[in-house]
Amino acid sequence: MSGIFNNGYFQNPALFLQREPPAPPVEPAKPQQQAEGVVPPTGTQHEDVQAAVDATISPDATVDERNTAYRETQAYVERCASGGDFARIDDTSMKSIALYTMRNENVPSKYRPEVLDAVDREISPQASTEQRMQAYEQIQQYVDAVGGIGDAGITAEALPGRTADLLGEARIPTVKQDAQNDAQGILDVGKRDGEDDYGARRDAFADAVRGEPEAYREYLTAAVLERDAGAVKSWLTPSGVLGLAADGKIDAATRADITEQIAQAYNDGKLDADSFDGLADIDYGPDQVREYKEITDFLGGSSGPETLELRGALADRIFKTWSESPYPTDLGYHSYNYRQLELAINVAGGDAQHPEVLTDFLRGLPADQLDKVIAIGSQLSQAEPDMMATIFSAVARDDRAQAGDLAAQLARLPGEHSDWFEQGQVARNEALADMLGAHSDAVLDELSEYDDSGARGLGDDTDRKQYEVNGRDLAAVLELTTFNPEIASSHRETARQGVLEYFGEQAKIVNDSLGQTNSPGYEEASGRLVVISAASDVAVDRGFEKLQSDIEAKQEAIAFVVDLALVAVPLPARLEARATGKLETLFANNPLVQEALTGLTGEVIDTATGQLTDAAKQQLYGNLKSDPELAALVERQTVADAFRESGLGGIADERDRAEIRRDANGLSDDISEID
Repeated sequence: MSGIFNNGYFQNPALFLQREPPAPPVEPAKPQQQAEGVVPPTGTQHEDVQAAVDATISPDATVDERNTAYRETQAYVERCASGGDFARIDDTSMKSIALYTMRNENVPSKYRPEVLDAVDREISPQASTEQRMQAYEQIQQYVDAVGGIGDAGITAEALPGRTADLLGEARIPTVKQDAQNDAQGILDVGKRDGEDDYGARRDAFADAVRGEPEAYREYLTAAVLERDAGAVKSWLTPSGVLGLAADGKIDAATRADITEQIAQAYNDGKLDADSFDGLADIDYGPDQVREYKEITDFLGGSSGPETLELRGALADRIFKTWSESPYPTDLGYHSYNYRQLELAINVAGGDAQHPEVLTDFLRGLPADQLDKVIAIGSQLSQAEPDMMATIFSAVARDDRAQAGDLAAQLARLPGEHSDWFEQGQVARNEALADMLGAHSDAVLDELSEYDDSGARGLGDDTDRKQYEVNGRDLAAVLELTTFNPEIASSHRETARQGVLEYFGEQAKIVNDSLGQTNSPGYEEASGRLVVISAASDVAVDRGFEKLQSDIEAKQEAIAFVVDLALVAVPLPARLEARATGKLETLFANNPLVQEALTGLTGEVIDTATGQLTDAAKQQLYGNLKSDPELAALVERQTVADAFRESGLGGIADERDRAEIRRDANGLSDDISEID
């Protein structure tokens, strides 16, 4: 088959010319009154040119657009006539030439663009000019009859499929019919006594789809699968498709089409449920591990809706098989058993463009099963990639509110299970930092709440409060993200920006309450500042030694402390101090920040963010090396104090600052004592 867009017959309407006997004499048409400014065509068959344009142009076309259609269509006819051996162009071919010219010149026709695209996609290149023009007319009439394109009529996405059906009913050749006719020929390749030559059949399939339009590739794959439901288990396996791509026999677009059609066949129940995932033949061996990897790689060929649906369905099926396995699922029993769980996570989370597949899969699990998945995923050292990194990354990329809820739940893990995030878990901690930055509101709303009810998760024999647990969990997250020199600086910065914005919002709520008797949100915001300040103090204290050993991370941490101080200051005070060049005077109670700002020149504050400019940060980094007074302040307790005071410096009322400072000091001691 030759594709529509590779077919010279369609690309060159000059080939539409059809020789026919001379037409009988006709009565000359009565001259029509032309709209003002319209310039009728003149030359060879000019009356036919005008009639063809008038029959196909949009009634809403402007005078200039109509003149363009007349002029360019007439020019096309003259080029045809100049070639010698010219025969009269029949009416249908003339309309086709007019339509072709208008599309090239962006002149609107009476056919909607969606109609033209749908017909071009679905009609066979073997269709005649008359059949093609009939198809445009028929599909436009259908669209008008159902109410147009859109929710009230038919969607643009659904129109091509309906077009194929309508053209088939009208006996107009379609790409779908061409593909169905070709499918059996492919299945006949490689047939022999005993086992068929699957490689030859696979190569024949690749030859058939190579260079063809998308519609033909899709229809041929679907037709092959319809006739041979075992193809995915024999010759068109995931590894077979990957092999065709690796050998250059199919391109990325063709691979995506094949993947999408196989996924659709699976979703529609046309494939044996076990033929694709192989879960009926579990042997826990290395071969199956390799097959699992091939499945995830195969699904990576498409981000289409059918493949996304398959990801979710396949993850559910694999997880169900694992959870109902007769083999023990306690960690440490049989490593290959956990390959199923690993596969479920990798299948659901394998498309970076659609993280919602994995977050929806996790949110759909019962609480006890989700806890088990997290526990095993966090401790399964042989998983590749790291399961928790995959989960955190997907949640970070999913910007929906329900992903924020899941992020808040997952953010407690470092505080509850610190051993899961020990040294060396770089990918996991970087993904955790991204999750904190992406969902800072949801995470910090959860972990900074000053909840004085009884602590949850510490057992019955405790008199601790929940805000102490919240502080513990927040301190653990901050230590692993904002103050962790092991992870890349870009991930630290992502987490820090989330904290900066949240801290600034809470400080503003407290400041806005000044002079009000019953200010909504004051108690909650001041309580959150207590928890954040205390948790930050603990995080700096615990992570200081690692910061000291990494110059870049230490410099960034000091800049973070300064940024926190700046964003907490109310905007009017910040602008006034910036105008006078005396920013450091705002921070008399914060020696480290005051000294860090002293001597900075040029544009110190970014007007968009209220934070240090990149140039100011570079000056600060240089001063940390050359200024002995500043360097002397960079010690454990001073940095911890500076961090706390940076947040509180923006609180306008000294009494509020004193209360938050007092409560934060007490809470930081309590946090450190929780096992």
